[in-house]
Amino acid sequence: MPLDGERLGRVVPGLGRRPLFAGPTADQIAHVAPEASLEEFAADEAVVEQGRVPDGCYVILSGTASVRVTPSAGSDPVEVPRIGMRDSVGEIGLLNDEPARTATWPRRRRARRRRARRDLPDLT
Repeated sequence: MPLDGERLGRVVPGLGRRPLFAGPTADQIAHVAPEASLEEFAADEAVVEQGRVPDGCYVILSGTASVRVTPSAGSDPVEVPRIGMRDSVGEIGLLNDEPARTATWPRRRRARRRRARRDLPDLT
């Protein structure tokens, strides 16, 4: 679902309070925010998969997520921290074009996320 109108007006101020978006001005955030989308996902969907380059940067808008790492092949995943509203995931792998070192999964049946696409316009 695209971020526009009232949704956009609610999301932009919240993004400006996140460390990831502390550098850009409110106008710059407002410029790139329409390139994002609002997505919902189920508890069995990975937001970011360990070992894969993320396809976007995700900001959790509601619900919580579990960050898990599988230390070695064949071992069970270990939950590290839990993250919640306005925390972000996927940005390091996305910016560095490298596989994620952890996996992120929703903790509830349904949660929402805002996804910034890989092809966001330059902020300068």
